[in-house]
Amino acid sequence: MPRPLWRRLLGLGDPARADEALRQLLAARFPDPPSRDELAALLETYGLSGPAVRTLCVTRYAEAVSRAARDAQVEARELDYLRALRGVLTISEQESREAFARAAAGPVKRAIDAALADDLLSAAEKERLPALARALQLPEETLLAWTREAALGILNRRAEALVADRRLSPDEERELHELARSLGGEMRNDAATQAVLDRYRLLWEVENGILPTIAVPLTLHRGERCHAQVRVTWHEPRTRTTGVSYAGVGGSFRIAKGVRFRVGHVVPVRHTVDQLTPIDEGTLYVTDRRLILRGGRGNKTVRLSAVLGVEVYGNGVEVQKAQGRPPFLEMAADDVEYAGAVIAGALAGSGGGALP
Repeated sequence: MPRPLWRRLLGLGDPARADEALRQLLAARFPDPPSRDELAALLETYGLSGPAVRTLCVTRYAEAVSRAARDAQVEARELDYLRALRGVLTISEQESREAFARAAAGPVKRAIDAALADDLLSAAEKERLPALARALQLPEETLLAWTREAALGILNRRAEALVADRRLSPDEERELHELARSLGGEMRNDAATQAVLDRYRLLWEVENGILPTIAVPLTLHRGERCHAQVRVTWHEPRTRTTGVSYAGVGGSFRIAKGVRFRVGHVVPVRHTVDQLTPIDEGTLYVTDRRLILRGGRGNKTVRLSAVLGVEVYGNGVEVQKAQGRPPFLEMAADDVEYAGAVIAGALAGSGGGALP
């Protein structure tokens, strides 16, 4: 419902005019706050009550805090004024903390960014930041939270750059730990992040000839070691006929109604395509000498000495052989990169050696 005309003409019930009037009252009374009676008279004059009063008081208090903190410190006399003003405006402890945190955010966060610009939190900076926080009445836990947030951003950006190739070498991992310590903490990863880093570390090791050895339920040859096992579907290229047509030359003549005699020869022409056909599925074991499939229809073995190379795709690995059909090992997307790296690593380490 709109305010009556006489109230609008007098500015009654108008938060904007009440805010301007309170601003002028605070300026006129500074360095002392107005009395509660003066505040009550102002609110009554402009017809404010309820939530509008809270918004007005909190806004003016926050502005007073920001003014006091603009030189990056709040002096004792300013604290006394703010404490008295808080009582007049009935500002709660929580509202006061939030006002100080907002006022301190700019200078403190700029100081944190400057301190961490060289990826190092020195002893002097470790003393200077808390001193600044105390000068701005910022709780120590808030300073620590903001510092951790900034340091984590630096650490995350460096980690993303180091593992952009999805590999993590010992030197790179050491660099991350040293960076975390220089920023004033230790690297603590959640389970998901640690699992990713472990995988990238393992991929680096495999590509650098450090293959894991795992126990498997197979009878291996003497000295043979298994490096990986993964569920796969074994495909092989097969030729499939898609249709038959006929071609030939000659003529024909009518010998009876509806019957014609053709002269010449007609040759059937088969139309075929090569396509991958699933042969079996089961567990693939990659050893330092063989690829072994223990499948539902039987076992298959490919000696590494017969493998020319591997081609890794998004859904599996093609094993290229000197002779015979090259199998395509379809597997879960999460297994492709590791299985391909292990097979390539086993090939590199086998030297084309034959089985005993």
